[in-house]
Amino acid sequence: MEKNTSKLNETAKTPAKKSKKPAKSKKPEKTVSAKKLPGIFKKTYKEKAYSKNLLKKFYIEADKKFVEKLYSPSQDKKGRNIMVCNKSAEITKADLKRYKLIAKQIKMQKGGIKLVPLIAVAVLVAVLSAGVSLFKNIIIEKAITSAMQGIFGAKTDIAKVDFQFFNASLEINGLEQANKDSPMKNLFQIDSIKTSFNLTDLLRGKFHAENLSVEGVAIDTERKKSGELPIKPAKTKEEKQTESALSAKKQELSEEASAKLKEMFDSYNPEKMLENLQNELKSPAVASQISTDVQQKVEKWSSLPAELQEKVNAFSKNVNDIANTDFSKINDVAKLKSTLEKINSTAKSGEELKKLIEKSNSDLFSDSKAIADYSNKIQTAIKSDYALVDSKISEMKSVLSPAGLNEIMTNAVQSVLYQMCGKYYPYVSKGLNAALSAQKSSSEKETEKSAEKTEKTVMTRHPGRTVFFKQDTVPTLFIENVTASGYEYKTDNLLFKGNAKNIANNQNMTGKPTDISADFKIAGNPNNASVKIDARTNTNSPLVTASYTGSGIPVNADAQVFAFTSKSTIKAKMTADTNGKVSLNGVLDMNISEMTGMQFDVEKISELYNTALSNISRLTVDFSIGINEDKTMTISLNNLDSLASQLTTPVVKTLTAELNSIAADARSSAAKLLSEKTGVATEKIEQFTNIKNSVNSSKESVNNLQKKLEQKKKQINDQITNSTKATAGDAAGNLIKKLF
Repeated sequence: MEKNTSKLNETAKTPAKKSKKPAKSKKPEKTVSAKKLPGIFKKTYKEKAYSKNLLKKFYIEADKKFVEKLYSPSQDKKGRNIMVCNKSAEITKADLKRYKLIAKQIKMQKGGIKLVPLIAVAVLVAVLSAGVSLFKNIIIEKAITSAMQGIFGAKTDIAKVDFQFFNASLEINGLEQANKDSPMKNLFQIDSIKTSFNLTDLLRGKFHAENLSVEGVAIDTERKKSGELPIKPAKTKEEKQTESALSAKKQELSEEASAKLKEMFDSYNPEKMLENLQNELKSPAVASQISTDVQQKVEKWSSLPAELQEKVNAFSKNVNDIANTDFSKINDVAKLKSTLEKINSTAKSGEELKKLIEKSNSDLFSDSKAIADYSNKIQTAIKSDYALVDSKISEMKSVLSPAGLNEIMTNAVQSVLYQMCGKYYPYVSKGLNAALSAQKSSSEKETEKSAEKTEKTVMTRHPGRTVFFKQDTVPTLFIENVTASGYEYKTDNLLFKGNAKNIANNQNMTGKPTDISADFKIAGNPNNASVKIDARTNTNSPLVTASYTGSGIPVNADAQVFAFTSKSTIKAKMTADTNGKVSLNGVLDMNISEMTGMQFDVEKISELYNTALSNISRLTVDFSIGINEDKTMTISLNNLDSLASQLTTPVVKTLTAELNSIAADARSSAAKLLSEKTGVATEKIEQFTNIKNSVNSSKESVNNLQKKLEQKKKQINDQITNSTKATAGDAAGNLIKKLF
């Protein structure tokens, strides 16, 4: 790197080279308002001050005349002569650059040594040196404490700070950082932080350390005093908006899920279903309508079966008397003929009884037809009501769809993720802001460097002495290597090991990104984290690349639909760009120790739902989180099918089995209800049917008895015929005997 250091009074304008070709007509240069001039040229000067405070600062006549063009004499309100810059004038962009360079050169001028001010400065330096010597440790401690409390939102305690200026060393002992969520515990504590820095760089306003060691790191240790801050650190407007949005989203998802689940299970109340169903049943109304008429018809014909039965019994006795007589031993034709007359008389009474029964049937016909219609009507109504009950039960069971329940459960899982994001977002935000600040710093330094280079080429000077400088690769903050290690509190078990390289506030100067990695244990479970921050302006890599793998992490949440406690394993990767966009993908594998569900109005449903949830012992969530440029956050689940099998399927299985039983009970209850509502009408219809059947039975009995009589009548007729033939044969034989 080289720099032109020619003295201002040795420079002059470089004469323009003669052009061989005729010069082309130049386009008019762009102009800007004189209001953009450096402040030193926009001031109004009194005549003496104009000469003393401005013109005497010029050692190049051309520059002096160039600036004098800006001013014109005038008078102030008191009539005093002043020099005023014409701010309404227009100047070319090239002239503006020249004015800026001249103003910068004036600013860099230093005057000669004056004894009195020099003594005053010396005294001041001595006082400051004594002050720094006395208070340097307190100042550093306050600075570290304030910064860490701002980051972690809880007390930071430091036992001792030892800053040795001339020995170029810094040591911090007994640092404890409280946990804001558990004020009687420390997030971590560190026995000692030691570093040696470059004193030369420190005198140039830079903190440059090759190595920084952190020893005795312990996590989650007990505190003797509460770490809660008396006044909580004020959150930025952006943090408040983001946290409010996350909290609102979490609340929205959990409330929506619980409302849908409650609505779903409201349909599983058999008592409520039957209560609502009664108003829709048809058969009770039909039964009520026909009961009176059926009762009248039953009363009308109630005595007929007994009357007919009495006659049938009498007829049956006569027929049985005849049927039980053995006529085969009777040879007397006259006696047989007498018996035949008795049979004919009995048969005649049977015919009369049969006509009476047929007449009764005829009289019953119209009423029987009405009763049959009533019976069909009520059976149709009952059948329709059973179909209605079955449809209601099917409708009730169909509400429990895996798809609907899965949507509810995934909304609840998303609300858990929003809750976790709300807890950890402040730390991510602070880390991202730090990375963005480093990138901005690197970018601004590069811009300044480029601007300086551009400005130097605007003016043409006579060459002076050229001095070469070694390229500056040390930014104002540069720690090349940080190592940290710690042991489990009050044991020799290695708990923490970390390393950080190339921590700098201007990575363009170092040419290297910052790399941070750490291995540590939480409750004996291994964890690993790594972060790469690349704030260089000439890189294609993301601003931040981070990964984390941890186990044994407590994840406890209440999503209203369910609440659980778990020990979890997390694997996540994150990238962040310079525009503030963040993308995070990860897997949260939770071993659930306890899961409970929300309560419902129906105690049985609450019991079933909680039983179903108690069977869930593991839940794996594959998720993606995006933070947009406007700091809004989106969360999506990548394993919906897997979540369904893990979370929804066990619930559906348990509830379906129980709900089938509930449905059977509901149908049984509906059948009982229908029986109660239609029983009277059905019983009366049955009574009438019994009357009709009794009449028909009487008719059948008479028919059977008549058949018996016919058989006996035929038997006697045959016997009379045989007896007559025998008698005739005997007479003829006797006559022949007489003849011969």
